[in-house]
Amino acid sequence: MPLSAVDGEALSGTLAGRYRVIRQLGSGGMGVVYEAEDTLLQRRVALKTLPPAGATDPAARQRLRDEARSAARINHPQVVTVFDVASSGEIDFLVMELLPLGSLGNWLTSRGPLPWRLATRLIADACRGLAAAHDAGLVHRDIKPSNLLVAGPTDGQDEDSLSVKLGDFGLSRAALHTTSVARGFAPGTVHYMSPEQCEGKTEPRSDLYSLGATYYALLTGQPPFLADHPLQVMFRHWSSPIPDPSIASGDIPDGCGAIIRRAMCKQPHGRYRDANQMRDDLERLQAGQPLESDDLEGKSPVASGPAPAHSTKSGRSAIKVALAGAAIAAACLAVVVLAWSKWHGRSRALAELRRAQAVSGTSQGTAILPIASTLKDAPIAWRPGFRRHSGEVLGCSLSSDGRYLACALGDGGGLVWDVAEDEYCREIESPTGSPHVSAVAFTSDPQFVVAAVGDIVQVHSIPTGRYERLHKVDGGRITSLAANRSGRWLAVADDRGPKQPGCIWLHQLDKQGDTWQVKSTQELANPNAVAVRLVAFSPDGELLVSYDDLGTLVIRHTPDPASIRTLAAPNRADRLDQRRTAAFSPDSRRLAAAIGRRIVVWDAETWTKRELAERHPSAITCLAWSADGQWLISAAGDGLLVWDLASGQPAGELLRLDGADNVRSLVFLGGGEWLLTAASDKRFLLWSWRRALPLAWQLPEELRR
Repeated sequence: MPLSAVDGEALSGTLAGRYRVIRQLGSGGMGVVYEAEDTLLQRRVALKTLPPAGATDPAARQRLRDEARSAARINHPQVVTVFDVASSGEIDFLVMELLPLGSLGNWLTSRGPLPWRLATRLIADACRGLAAAHDAGLVHRDIKPSNLLVAGPTDGQDEDSLSVKLGDFGLSRAALHTTSVARGFAPGTVHYMSPEQCEGKTEPRSDLYSLGATYYALLTGQPPFLADHPLQVMFRHWSSPIPDPSIASGDIPDGCGAIIRRAMCKQPHGRYRDANQMRDDLERLQAGQPLESDDLEGKSPVASGPAPAHSTKSGRSAIKVALAGAAIAAACLAVVVLAWSKWHGRSRALAELRRAQAVSGTSQGTAILPIASTLKDAPIAWRPGFRRHSGEVLGCSLSSDGRYLACALGDGGGLVWDVAEDEYCREIESPTGSPHVSAVAFTSDPQFVVAAVGDIVQVHSIPTGRYERLHKVDGGRITSLAANRSGRWLAVADDRGPKQPGCIWLHQLDKQGDTWQVKSTQELANPNAVAVRLVAFSPDGELLVSYDDLGTLVIRHTPDPASIRTLAAPNRADRLDQRRTAAFSPDSRRLAAAIGRRIVVWDAETWTKRELAERHPSAITCLAWSADGQWLISAAGDGLLVWDLASGQPAGELLRLDGADNVRSLVFLGGGEWLLTAASDKRFLLWSWRRALPLAWQLPEELRR
């Protein structure tokens, strides 16, 4: 009996009473392939099963059946033949012709770049198979070296007898017209995806782009665009000049680069008309004849390298196209961001931003900031999917499930954005009109957000828009509010002007169905008799910190708020700057606070303090902890710093803010891999903050593949 595929072990024995498993040939994200014997017809075949993670996934099982149906529509010598699709117990599998030489991806790994004549002939074979697929009404959507299977003598030594067959139609789709998949979903392999495929749209010429990228890889040993992060690779498909393969080797003729440039034109209409036309140019190149591509040079920019004889005219065209391509790439950067978030199923990065639009919210108009190749010095500027605002961003809060982002905006409004659906879903309203919204915070129930609207604290139901008043300040304004994770406590700080000291109001909340009520209220006097600028709970809800105009931090235990501890004595230099920020670590064991340009970290059990070694040249306006508590992010007028708490030193370069001189909020998105800053310059900026860290501390290894 065979072992179950869900056990994660190699198959053995006989499947469906007919196919005797001999050995495993390879595995990948889309499946595991075995060599087997068809005992009924007495021939060797290949069996493709789902990987263990997808063996019980209905969608994956359906995709395997769809692959069989797609391949069954094609009968061509350059397409891998699928004989059957069957099940044996819990195991679904395809039965295919056996190609023991493996894929061109395996050849690149073991042998390196191919001679240009062999690479050209094999890509011409692939064109024949691809033309058959397109004639059958299919777009493959995953052309790459590992999906081109090598056929020929089993020793692979007679290169003249080798050919390739197109396999793995698991991502193929009907090509009756341009296919637009679910918004933001980008199937395929990032190093070989066309610009429009990064957007989630495919057509037959998308496969030609991928085949051109594959041709480049066969000639040079690597894909045309490389970067540390898949998002960067996608952006380079949009914006970067197409590299010249002759730079890798002087033996590669210019004609190879000309074919690649036309196949990989940024715009589909500039590529070959179909796979047959591309094959014709490949055959002309092998025969030493002029290419049809020679008359079309310059449609896409090309990286520097040996210039062909006709480069004067094409160079001018390339400059124009490069400028136009940069504009197109900028306009489509949002699409690349949202596509990446859904393309990489394992990715935590951008999981909360799969609908984000990378456009600026500045009053000067819509613009995209340039993005550096390392994502260090230029963040992505973007605006959520709600109406344009004209005022500064005063603060943001993310719901506990990561679905909703609430923003307090200086133009008198407050808005809630559904991150998952990229749509404005609720405006924070008030019965008194449209007063100033100064602060927002989510309750333990992500469907409810608390907002400071003028002198009133309201709780809003996001699904219904219904709101209730929880608190009102007499003769003053609300400066800060915080809700703890248990949902039991709400802290409100107010400022009543110079003649009256500010207060902290600690409300115990009670939720009955969709109704919130204040069960009890305690008024907590500030020992310095001045306004309190910040209140924040520890994640466990046991501690409440307040930060006042004199630079004094006061700690209270929520069960006994009358018992206080003062952490920072008044300092004249710090009093001049009333921007106060403090944050507890995710495990509630540490408290970090900015005191002017200094950062001090306290142990929340012993209250011993540690001052970090470096300072920003201007006052720090915001602090945030990474999800694992290892890193602390600080924001000031000069930019962001990532601090290694183990050493007390900045862990990398300064992330420049480019004019955002007053960051009001730091919010981690996408499981903590992306950092959202909201600032007084009216912009939201999205940072790949780990790019400021040394290489060893960048994104997890699975995200760098």
